[in-house]
Amino acid sequence: MSVDPELAKILETPEGDTTRDQLETVMALCGKIVVAGHEFPAPTTAFFAMLHAIRSPFLVPREQPLDTIDLCRALYLLAEGKRALPVILQWKRREDFMEEFRERCGNAPSPDEAVVLSRLVDGIADLQGKFDAETIRFSEKLGFFQPDEALREFSAYIAAGSGFSMLPRDDSSKKKGVFNLDYITFLMAKISTVMPSVTLNELLWELPFATVGFLVVQAERKRGVKGISRDDVSRKLWRKFQERKGSSKPQPPIHTSNPSK
Repeated sequence: MSVDPELAKILETPEGDTTRDQLETVMALCGKIVVAGHEFPAPTTAFFAMLHAIRSPFLVPREQPLDTIDLCRALYLLAEGKRALPVILQWKRREDFMEEFRERCGNAPSPDEAVVLSRLVDGIADLQGKFDAETIRFSEKLGFFQPDEALREFSAYIAAGSGFSMLPRDDSSKKKGVFNLDYITFLMAKISTVMPSVTLNELLWELPFATVGFLVVQAERKRGVKGISRDDVSRKLWRKFQERKGSSKPQPPIHTSNPSK
């Protein structure tokens, strides 16, 4: 019986030796990424937390497609790190106060309360404008670049985090869409079981998030969690099977790897 050469090639690929694995490894080794010909720090937990704080569509879905300013905001946060936080802090504090004030006002604010709410909205818009002004000044330093190509490059880097995909579907450690302090300290607690000397600053600002995913995997293995496995082979097999059937209906991956010891 002859073996389909394409399927044989998929099955013979060493587990964990995909191009995505190689990309994540090099990112961990150098701690850098390259977008539009410029070097930036590799995305970290802190970077994703900042993206979430500004409601970036890279993390928070919206109807409109990604555009150049979304990319520039993200690159600005990557490059500036902590230096970008003061204006975001003021922006978030103003939003928090406005939410509290609205709750106190109820559904029918008085004329005076309506004036305060209007001023709060204007203040938030001013802070958002200040953030975008800093973003634009930063992006001008990048010079000319092709936005579509840069967006593809950047998206490939921030999607790196296949360690999280190895965890069982119901594992609470899987990558979240909400990068709040609860999730950050949760990751810290997990990683400290395999790297007890790691500091919160190192986790937030120094460890590439792709590395964090694999550290969580090692922590779960140490804890004896079953069902940790690679799904890259099964995804490729399923895709090839669907191509043969002429169907493009998405289906969940079927794990073919042995569970973690």
